Amino acid sequence: MSERADIRLERVRFYEDQQQQLDYTFVAGRCYGISGSNGAGKTTLLEAIAGMRAVADGHILIGSEQLQLMRRRRKKWNKQVLQATTIQIQHVEESWLCETVAQELSLINKAMREDKLEATVKRKGQVAAHYLRLFGVNEDMLHVNVQQLSIGQQKKAALALAFTRETPWLLLDEPLAALDYEGQQQLLTAIKQRNEHGLGTIIISHQWGGLLPLFDHHITLDETGLVEQQLAQWQQHTEGVEQLLYEQLLDKQRIDKLATESSLMPSEADMQHDRLLANGKTGVGQSFDETSGRNRFVWNQKFDPRSILVSLLLCSSAIVLWNDWLSTLAFGIMAIIVISIFHRQWKKWFSILLPFTMMALLFTIVGGLQLGPFGFDLEKASGVMLRMTQLIVMIGIALPIMELLTPFRLQRSLEQSFGWLSLIRIPIYQYTMLISLIFRLIPNLVAKWQRTNVIARAKLNIHAAISWNGIVMLMMPFMRGSLKLADQLATSLELRGFVVSKLGQRIVYKVRWRKQDSILLLTVVGYCLLIAVVRLM
Repeated sequence: MSERADIRLERVRFYEDQQQQLDYTFVAGRCYGISGSNGAGKTTLLEAIAGMRAVADGHILIGSEQLQLMRRRRKKWNKQVLQATTIQIQHVEESWLCETVAQELSLINKAMREDKLEATVKRKGQVAAHYLRLFGVNEDMLHVNVQQLSIGQQKKAALALAFTRETPWLLLDEPLAALDYEGQQQLLTAIKQRNEHGLGTIIISHQWGGLLPLFDHHITLDETGLVEQQLAQWQQHTEGVEQLLYEQLLDKQRIDKLATESSLMPSEADMQHDRLLANGKTGVGQSFDETSGRNRFVWNQKFDPRSILVSLLLCSSAIVLWNDWLSTLAFGIMAIIVISIFHRQWKKWFSILLPFTMMALLFTIVGGLQLGPFGFDLEKASGVMLRMTQLIVMIGIALPIMELLTPFRLQRSLEQSFGWLSLIRIPIYQYTMLISLIFRLIPNLVAKWQRTNVIARAKLNIHAAISWNGIVMLMMPFMRGSLKLADQLATSLELRGFVVSKLGQRIVYKVRWRKQDSILLLTVVGYCLLIAVVRLM
C-alpha cells in the first residue's frame, strides 16, 4: 500500500454476545507488544486483522480502506488490504501449504502483486536470502519435506518466510515458542531490523525475554478492552514481566471484590456471575459458543441419544408416509419451534438450509418443464416441490436436534441397546466405534478445511477455495491435516472407555433413560397423533 498503513479498530466485536467493543489505532511503522490472560482474545485479534476471521460487528481499516467491503449485501475481503499484513500463527505445523520451504517461498512470491521489473525481482531474492541465512535455514532445509523437520526448524523457516515478505505489518503469535536460545536471538535481530526499516510489527507473547526493549508500545487486552501501558515501567523489569501481570491481576481482583462487597452480598454476586456464564458472556474474546461451550454441554447431558434418534425417525417417517401439504406444514411449524429454541446456531444452519432451498426451487422449475410441446406442468412441479419441501423440513428439524448428540454418548447408547448382538458374533462394538468416529470426524474435517482455507487467504491474499486451482492447491495440506486428525481421533476414542480384551467388551460409561427422554418421545408421538386426527377430519 502506498499510503500510510495505520490499523484502526472501530467498535470491533468478535462475537455477537460480546459486550466490550474494541477501539484502537496501531500507528504504521511502530512495534507493539500485546499481553493478557489466556482466552482474552489476543490470537483472535491478530487473526481478525490478518483476514483469517470475520468480526461480528465493527470495522477494521488499514490505511483508509476497510478489510471487508459490502458487495451486494455480502461482505467481501479486500484483497489489496490483505496484502498489507503477514501473520505467523502459533502452531507452525498447520501453516504449510507446500511440501518444502522452497516451494512455499515460490508460492508466496507469486501471490505478491508486485511488478516484474528485474530490479524488484533481484531485491526480493536478496531479502529472502538474507532472512533465510539469518534464521539458519540452509540448503538442505529448503528442499526437504517440512514434515521431516523438527518443530523448532519449522518455526525458524516459517519466521524467515514471514519476514521475507516485508509487508507494512507483521503479526507474530507467540514467536519465541519452540525456539532455542540461538533462534530467539535470531528473531530479536530480525525484529530490530524491521523497526529500523520503519515497518510495523504486532507481537503476542508470554515469553518476553528481550522483546520489551524493542517495543514502541505495550498494551494489554482484558475485559475493558485494549489498554495502553506505561512502557518504561515494563522495560525496567524485563525479567519480571509475568510477575507484573500477576500483580495487576491481583490489584484488579481486590478492586472488584471491594466494589462487589459494597453493592452485593457474596452469594448474590456468585449468582450474577453464573447468569453471565449462562448467557455466554465472559468478556473480550470469550463467549460460550453453543457448539463447544457450557450451554451445549448441559443440553448434551440431558437427553439419551436413543430418545433423540427415535423422535427424529418418527417425524421423518410421518412426513414421508403421509406425503401431503398439511403434514408438511405441521412439521414445518415444529422445525421453526425447534430452531427458535436453539436460535444462537441459526446462522450456521442458514448456510445449510439456503442452498437446499435454492436447489428445491431449481428442481421444481426443471420438474415442471415440458419440451414437446413446450410448457410448464403445474401438477408435476407441485409434486416435486412437495418432496423438496419435505426434505428441507426434515433437515430443519434434524439440524438443531442433532446438536443434542455427542459422538461418545451416541456410541455408548448404541452399545447398550445392541450389545447383545455380539453374542451371535456380530462385531457391534466395532460398528459403534466407527459411527462415533464418523460423527466426530466430519465436523472436524469441515473445521480443518476452513482453517486451511483461511491460512491460504492470509498467506496468498485470495479466496483460495473458489477457483479450481485453489482447490487443488489446498487438497494436499488438507489431506495431511485430515490424516493426522483421524489418527488422533481414533486414539482418543480407544482411550475413552472402549475396552477390548480376551474377556470381551465392557461398557465403562452408561447412558441412562431419564424423565425428560420420556417427555420428549411422548411429545413427538402426541404431535404426530394430533396431525393424524386433523388429517382424518
